[in-house]
Amino acid sequence: MGKTSVYAILAVGFTYTVTIFGGAFASGREIMQFFGSYGTWGLWGAIWALILFAYFGLIGLELGRRWKTYEYKGFVTKLYESFMPHKWANRSQYVFEIAYLFICILGIIIATGGSLFRDELGIPYLAATA
Repeated sequence: MGKTSVYAILAVGFTYTVTIFGGAFASGREIMQFFGSYGTWGLWGAIWALILFAYFGLIGLELGRRWKTYEYKGFVTKLYESFMPHKWANRSQYVFEIAYLFICILGIIIATGGSLFRDELGIPYLAATA
């Protein structure tokens, strides 16, 4: 393996790591608050999160290599083509992206409401988010 391929591998690896962990786990405090509050189970949760991030990142990279897609739009179009015709996949990409954004926003709203009800009214978190 030459120097160029080592640099390319490291560049992809660091870019993936910064993208995943930079926004969510930037300071480390978030990790401690989320995983640390569960003690030993939190440690196992952190290990599982690491394994799943690595696994799904590997799947994405392998699919990109097999499909010879080198940018996001091409990758997502090929992914959607696996269950719909090319004409629809190319056009409906934006609909799926907007729907995904709305689902993420809905999840944040539900989690916030559950925390609020738990803290202010004493309702169990799972009951408040159901």
